[in-house]
Amino acid sequence: MIRRFLYYFLLLGGISLFASSCQTRKKRINTRITLWRKDKIPYGAFYAYENVGFLFPKASINLNGISPARNFSIAENVIDTLQGANKLHKAYVILSTQVIADQEEINAMMNFVSTGNYLFISTFFIGDSLLKAVDSSARQTASGMFFLKDSMDIRLKDPNTGEGREYAYPGIGTESGFSALDSHYAAVLGTNSRGVPNFIRYNFQHGGAVFLHLAPMAFTNFFLLHKDNKTYFDKAMSYIPVNINELDWDDYFRKPREFSRMRFMFSKPPFAWAIGLILLLFFILYVFESKRKQRVIPKISPLKNSSLDFVKTVGRLYYQRKDNLNLAGKMIMHFLGHIRSQYGLPTTNIDEAFAEKLSYRSGCNRLQAGDLVNNIRFILKKESLSDEELMQFNTELESFYKTT
Repeated sequence: MIRRFLYYFLLLGGISLFASSCQTRKKRINTRITLWRKDKIPYGAFYAYENVGFLFPKASINLNGISPARNFSIAENVIDTLQGANKLHKAYVILSTQVIADQEEINAMMNFVSTGNYLFISTFFIGDSLLKAVDSSARQTASGMFFLKDSMDIRLKDPNTGEGREYAYPGIGTESGFSALDSHYAAVLGTNSRGVPNFIRYNFQHGGAVFLHLAPMAFTNFFLLHKDNKTYFDKAMSYIPVNINELDWDDYFRKPREFSRMRFMFSKPPFAWAIGLILLLFFILYVFESKRKQRVIPKISPLKNSSLDFVKTVGRLYYQRKDNLNLAGKMIMHFLGHIRSQYGLPTTNIDEAFAEKLSYRSGCNRLQAGDLVNNIRFILKKESLSDEELMQFNTELESFYKTT
């Protein structure tokens, strides 16, 4: 009795502990960092992308999924330079976990900015080549993807008053920043919690500018929807003139950079020759091995009964002319010819004996064969034939052909 009571006590205690743990369990937040314009998760960039159009009401918002080397053509830059101050300016916004560009892409982006356009990059890590192209003395203090923390405090200067304001949120943050900046060209627009610049601007001669931002978590849904943090995005993007004509939102640098690696390999002659020879070898193997060992046996269709098709065609002709008796005669001639060739029966006398032999050799019903023979004899004696009689005779013939 005591053992049973102890068993029930332990069972009830386990159930109560399980129920209490289920009630106190907190809902887990999706901590995946995508910075993707379509993601509504905490660390996606849906809010930023959907609201950028309100900051630039005169600009058309475009998506760019190709390399800047192709998007910003040299001819377009030359035209922009010739137009000078009268041309309409553009902005190119890159929001990605890292921005690593090759030399061709860097040259295209610098040409784009030098003609009076604006390049805005917000990322955890900027490639050394791109950073040197903008400011040869600039360095990153840390790569944000490897120094994430559980909160973030940043400071941003107001583009109108120049006064700084602090922004914070309890989500994932980073302490990346820039060091050794060239103060003659770099303007500090924002800093991290330690006072290290994490948002800087470089002005170019023809009015263009490059914005480098190392706190992309400040453009995520979680940060911008926390309290009044949405003003951070508004003020940061307000450094770009509001009267721009076009704004390209980048999708290219979010993709894996396998294409750039392949281009790097092909830029080296030994790699290019090796890959070319391998492709040539595979092509030769394909040409020789793709030949069939045996030709395909063509499918031979069965021979069609052309005489039957001819009779049907002639029958339609006679039926259209309403020559029913003549048509019935042609049908009888074809039927008797079929009997002679198929069953070897003489068709000189169409009588009861003929019907008996026809039923025996064709396998049709004796009554059916007798009715068919009687109908033939009846038609041969008539001087005219109605449509109903012709259709009845045709039905009897079709029934005979199907059952034999």
